[in-house]
Amino acid sequence: MLSQNKVIFSSWSGGKDSALALNRALKELKKVDILFTMFDET
Repeated sequence: MLSQNKVIFSSWSGGKDSALALNRALKELKKVDILFTMFDET
């Protein structure tokens, strides 16, 4: 069981692997507090 005072962080690239990981986290934990987005500026 997840403690109420823990912060959930997810690193997000927009790819299929990070999308699946985020989806599973949301299904299991019902929340993500911080979503860190990465992108390439080139």
